[in-house]
Amino acid sequence: MSTKDAQAEELKHQLHEKEEALKAVKVEDEGLQKKLESSQQNVAKLEKELNNMPVGVLVQTEGGGGSQRWIF
Repeated sequence: MSTKDAQAEELKHQLHEKEEALKAVKVEDEGLQKKLESSQQNVAKLEKELNNMPVGVLVQTEGGGGSQRWIF
């Protein structure tokens, strides 16, 4: 086997390793993309729920006596 043949074989081996590593990165990227999309859907759902909630403030009424009421 000549030096050039050995170099060619080594380059083929390196190429194969890099292709396998790239496949692994793509799989991980797809998994992260799915998690991101799921998280975005959850955030949108929570924002919608939050927007539908009544907002009020609990205040102490004048005159003492410890009475409180909600103001919306």
